[in-house]
Amino acid sequence: MIYFRKKNIFELSVQKTFLFLLAIFIIKVISLLNSPLSLSVDEAQYWDWSNNLDLGYFSKPPFIAWLIASTTYFFGIAEWSIRLSSPIIHLLVSVVIWLISKSVYNIKVANFITLIWATLPLTTFGSLIISTDTPLLLFWCMSLYTLLKTLENNKIIWPILLGISIGLAFLTKYAALYFIVILICLTILNQRFKKNVFKFILTICVFLLACAPNLYWNYVNDFSTFSHTTYNANLDTVSLNYLEPMKFVGSQLVICGPFILIAYLLKITKIKSYSKNEFLLICFSLPILILIIMQAFLKTSNANWAATAFPGIIILIGSFIYNQKNEMILVGIKLNLLMNIGIFVLLIKIFITGNLNPIDLKSDPLRKLKGYSEQSETIKSYLDTEKPRALIFSRRNDITKFSYQLKLFENKEIKRYYLTSRKKPINHYEYNYNFKDHSLKKNDVVLILSNLDGIDRQYIKYFDKFETIGKTIFRETENSVRSYYIMRAIIK
Repeated sequence: MIYFRKKNIFELSVQKTFLFLLAIFIIKVISLLNSPLSLSVDEAQYWDWSNNLDLGYFSKPPFIAWLIASTTYFFGIAEWSIRLSSPIIHLLVSVVIWLISKSVYNIKVANFITLIWATLPLTTFGSLIISTDTPLLLFWCMSLYTLLKTLENNKIIWPILLGISIGLAFLTKYAALYFIVILICLTILNQRFKKNVFKFILTICVFLLACAPNLYWNYVNDFSTFSHTTYNANLDTVSLNYLEPMKFVGSQLVICGPFILIAYLLKITKIKSYSKNEFLLICFSLPILILIIMQAFLKTSNANWAATAFPGIIILIGSFIYNQKNEMILVGIKLNLLMNIGIFVLLIKIFITGNLNPIDLKSDPLRKLKGYSEQSETIKSYLDTEKPRALIFSRRNDITKFSYQLKLFENKEIKRYYLTSRKKPINHYEYNYNFKDHSLKKNDVVLILSNLDGIDRQYIKYFDKFETIGKTIFRETENSVRSYYIMRAIIK
């Protein structure tokens, strides 16, 4: 009885920890294999990129397309195979989190930290979709681990591996530049880093070498990815507000759970108790949170923009929680873990069944991931009978999803175009498939797909003999339907 009173409830063995990770991984893969949910707009766009491998794309660096191309090459084209790399990468992230935690603390604390990380809503949701944040987290964690090794070891391999890790993170998402900026600041201001300045010069040289292909691609493509990133930040017109920072902080509470952030704040206020590696973890988490909150205050922000802060946050609080004596904090953390496990079960259930039950929302967000395969069958029948030279879209949502559902990249006979009046493109399809740059000939037959029966007046001048020939409807909910009109036109 005395043994059970003294035993730390958070204590796990290495074997149990990795069996736990493996079990979670298997559950996620089974969820992917059985999910009825089709690709989101971004997922469909990333898949589209994977059919034309390059060193960069309009809105993102190339690594996400390389990932999808690798899984679909081996397993064929399906929603589950497009998303398959996500649970695999999150498993690897958990392993790297364990290695970092073991270096900073010890094995027992590392086991506990890995348990927290593996049950975060951030990692659960991220494992069920394909996004740039997932590989970014892997290379960010690898960068943290190789940075620790660079500071503690004189072998030349570690600063080289650090440069490669940050470079791969950059090829995934430009948020990796946070790492370089923080690293440079620490090298200038911190004595521990100053002693290793020549190592970090080597690291930055390797980083630039790894980034060079994408930098060159941007150079020959009007720096389109950088321009798009700036467009997303949208700081040309500043509108100070207090609601956006509160929304951002609220989203972070959902991503990790409220008591995790409270534990983090309690930890960073204990300035005298930092070890040198804990100080490093603070430097690679707190500035990112502050920067995104400032961005939210100046304009807006998205919940995932601070994803790179969470490895540092979770690792930092591990020892603080593991050795915690305060009963209120312990109760809060236990509730947080139970809540995160509950969210894990709920997300898995939603993904497998394709419905939100028992959650009842006025507007079902899953409706945007349903019905496209059925509607594509109707559209395909018109493509077969009309045999158009091109299929033309007026919305990014439509060209991404139907490009996947209709496998348009396989049909070399049918070209794709995007109707837009913008002079400066804001997405991949406006940049690469703008109808104003079409190569169609006079009297070529085209089909136009739109959610409206007709097209904007400004586009009518391009067509002759315009008529609606069909319609496809999908009932999203009891009170709403999604309609697409199929229009036949001839190029003037």
